Amino acid sequence: MHHRKPVLSFLLSFVFSGLGQIYNGELKKGLLLAILLFPIYLLLGLAGLVDSFAGLVVMGVTILSYKFLIALDAFLQSKAANPYTLQPINTMGNYCLFLLFTSGVNWVGVTTGRTIIGYEAFNIPTISMEPSIEVGDKIMATRTSLQNLEAGDIVTFTREDGGQYLCRIIGPSPTEKPTKPLNYGPSKDYPSPH
Repeated sequence: MHHRKPVLSFLLSFVFSGLGQIYNGELKKGLLLAILLFPIYLLLGLAGLVDSFAGLVVMGVTILSYKFLIALDAFLQSKAANPYTLQPINTMGNYCLFLLFTSGVNWVGVTTGRTIIGYEAFNIPTISMEPSIEVGDKIMATRTSLQNLEAGDIVTFTREDGGQYLCRIIGPSPTEKPTKPLNYGPSKDYPSPH
């Protein structure tokens, strides 16, 4: 007979949703709880919560609450299961496979969520947008049609070389049907809207 450690179960499930349940021998429950995190992220994103700071706080509290409840379940189940008879699932190899599986689910979730929700995060690496946007700032960008762009808007785009760029539009609006392509330039070429 072995003893499950309730605190370890709690920490495993809080950090990796469902791993504490796997540690407790509850394979189906652990997999289900890990997979359920994906639709939660998706639904919160589709609700438009990423549009505001308050929405991001609501998302964070919701996800942390979900993870806490999963971890609490693992903790309580671990206490109730002692003494515990090891099962075939209780091997380091299976725990690693579960981590690999949940990492894949999270990667697919983030990639799909970005596509469906339309938002993508960027880190600003250069001074070209100062003083409006400083080095190290993080921004969220969403897709829009060319007809919605105007001079002064800040846009992100990917060039043929695969590089991602951020700049302020300093040329005419696409709705004015320019004869030349839009001119892009750093913020110092166009006054800050502040």
